[in-house]
This record gives sequence, structure tokens and C-alpha cells, in this order.
Amino acid sequence: MGRPTGDWRAQLRRLPAIGPLLWYLRAAALAPYRLASLQRHLEVVTEQQGALRSALEELGGEELEARRALELLRAEVSELRSRADSLSARLELQAQWSNLWLGQQDQLLAELLAEAGRSKLLAGERPIFLHSIFRSGSTYLQFKFRGLTGFWSYHEPLHEQLQSIAVSQTRSVADALELARMAESLHHPLTDKNYFHEYPLGSQGGVLAFPAAQRLELPEDAEDPGLLRYLQVLVGAACGRPVFKFTRSGLLQGWMRRRLGGVHVYLARNPREQFASFLQQELRGDGHFLGMVALMVAHSPRLQALHPALAGAVGCGPDQPLPLSWQPLAEVIRLLPVPVAYQAFHALWALSLLEALRHSDFLLSLDRLAASSGYRLEAEEYFRGIGVPIDFSDIRLGRQTTQLPPERELERLEDQTWQKLELEAAGPELQRARELERALLAALP
Repeated sequence: MGRPTGDWRAQLRRLPAIGPLLWYLRAAALAPYRLASLQRHLEVVTEQQGALRSALEELGGEELEARRALELLRAEVSELRSRADSLSARLELQAQWSNLWLGQQDQLLAELLAEAGRSKLLAGERPIFLHSIFRSGSTYLQFKFRGLTGFWSYHEPLHEQLQSIAVSQTRSVADALELARMAESLHHPLTDKNYFHEYPLGSQGGVLAFPAAQRLELPEDAEDPGLLRYLQVLVGAACGRPVFKFTRSGLLQGWMRRRLGGVHVYLARNPREQFASFLQQELRGDGHFLGMVALMVAHSPRLQALHPALAGAVGCGPDQPLPLSWQPLAEVIRLLPVPVAYQAFHALWALSLLEALRHSDFLLSLDRLAASSGYRLEAEEYFRGIGVPIDFSDIRLGRQTTQLPPERELERLEDQTWQKLELEAAGPELQRARELERALLAALP
């Protein structure tokens, strides 16, 4: 048999049973190689599986370790919180003890100053008391004393802000712009010190011994140990002759003179101009002065009797606690008709003037100071006589522009006040008060 010619592989494929046989032979020849490849792949997978199992075991160990670490961390956090709570409680207790200790030190200092004040008064110290109602020119007069050597002037010792004023407010350098704004708004002289600069303050703020509850009217023979001790503290703390400038003491003049002696000067101003100044400030958003009229009514049974309508409006009564702030009362009086509000103010003005005629050493009018050079010389001579070299040559007063009721209406309201006061004062005393009022009304510069 001869050798096949052409493509023998093709010829074999054309044989009926040779194709499958060739495929089988080819597969059989390749099977060992495929088996070896699979075995190698299985080995690789087995190795990877082992590595993965090892990694999982390691991760399991790390997870367990992490869980243990987390539990330790939680325990440490709990311990720290417990220690922090304990420390906070200790700090709070220390703060309480510290405040208690500081409070005791403040009380001790106040008692020492009160004793010093009593000693000064017994030794002949004569404090100067400047009594007035708001917008009378009292700050002008007080700042005169502040500029003199040898005097120690206290601005409004009964001001409610003194109960909680911070040390930084009186000891820091005053803001010149703020002081200038106040001077312009209130028509006060310029100053480079805080208004309350001279006060002795407690370690945590507030003026030493400031009475927590104060009354703005006291009969001459009444007892008020808190107020007396407070004023004695201020006398003891003064680094010079004490000068008290009050705007809430109109109905306390007799009580203060009897308890503390000293020199008492009352500043009286034209009541219509004074009330117009109240209204002017209220138009600027400052209801303090009208509110203080309502507060004085709330503190004074005599004013309540003179003005029962306002007494009812502010909720006065024998069983009612005395209000300590003017803010809630400002709205009450602001809503009253202007004639009614003026009559309430005039009642306070007239009663304070009668108290001054009974208990003050000198009645000073800034209206007359500005209008009369002769009166100015007379006033300066009086102050020189009590050891105060004061000069009023710079006094300037402007007219208020706020619209008041007609003059005839004002006269009618003033007459009603004086008629009600006929039971309060003797005839000659009442007549003298009315004459002074007429002189003040006629003394406009």
C-alpha cells in the first residue's frame, strides 16, 4: 500500500469514524496536563483558603482583643466620669465654702466700716446730705464736690443698681464716649469716672451693706437698722468728708437728720420745668423718672392718700409687698393722662419741699442760681460757711421744650395738691412752701 498523497489529516477526517476517535485521542493526550493544572490551582486555592483561615483566626483574635480593649476603655471612661462628678461636687462644695467665706469677710468688713462710721460721727464728722428729686440739677452739684479736694461724694446711695453692681463697672477706666453720651442725654456735666466710682464693693459685687429691702418714706422716729448701718458704712469708707447726693430721699430727710446729723441741703427746682424734663426723657425712651414717681407713691402712704387714683393703678395696699424696682411701674404712669401724672409728681414735689422746710439747713434752687447773680453769691457764701469752696459761675439751665398742659390747668392741679396738704402742714409752713413755689416759677432764666 502506497503512502497517501495530499493532506492526510483531511483525508482521515473524511473517514466515517475517525473524527471522534481523533477528538478522544487528543483529549486523552491533554488530560494529564489539565489534571496537573487543576491540581496546581487546587493547591493554590487550598493555600489561599489556609491563609484566609489563618487571617480569619487572627482577625478573630484581634476582634476579641478589640472587644476587651473596648470594655477596658468603657470602664476607664466610667471611672473618669465618676472622678469628674466627684471633682465637680468637690469644686461646688469649695465654691460654696469660698462664697461663704467671702460673704463672712464682706460682713466683717462692713461691720468694721460701720463702726468706723459711727466713730467718725461721734468725733464730730458732719456729712453733707444733698436731697432732691430727679432732674433738679443734683448731679451738677455733686460733681462740684467730686472736683474738690477733701470730699468723697456718693452718687445716689439708694439707687437700685447698687445692690448688684459689678466691681469691674466701677473700677475699670470709664468709656469716654459712653460718658459723653450720658452727659448729652441727661444734661449732666462731663466726668472721667464712673458715677459709682467711690462706693465700697463686696468681693462678689454689690455695695457693702446695701439694704436688701429699703423704704423710701420713713417717719422721723421710725427704726430701720439696715438703712442706718448702710449709711454708717459709707461714712466709714469715705476717704474725705462724706457727701451724699440723693434723688430718692425727699421723704427721708427728717429720719436721716435725726439718725446721722450732718448738714442737709435741699435742691428745689421749678416743678413744671422738672416734670417737662421727665416727659422729655420719656420721649427719648427713658421711662426711669416717671417710673420713680410711681415707685415713690407705692412706698408712701401719704402720697397714696394725696393721689388714690395712682395708688390704685400701681397696686398699693397695706397687705401688698413694697416694689423694689421702677420698671414695672413706668408703663402704669406712662399710660395716665399727662395732667394726672403731673399731679402725682407735684404731690411728691410738695411733700418733699415741706420736709425740706422742716429739716434742711439750706434750700438751693438752680433756677435762681442761673437767673440771679446776687442769689449765686448768697449760695456760694453759705457753702463757704460750711467749709465748701464752691463756685457756681458756670451754671447754665435751658428751658424745656416738651409741651405741658395750659398754665391755668397746671395752676388748678397745683392748688388741689396744696388744699389736700392743709391737713399735713401748719398754715404758716404751707404758706411759705407756696411762696417758694411761686418764686421758683418766676425764676426761669
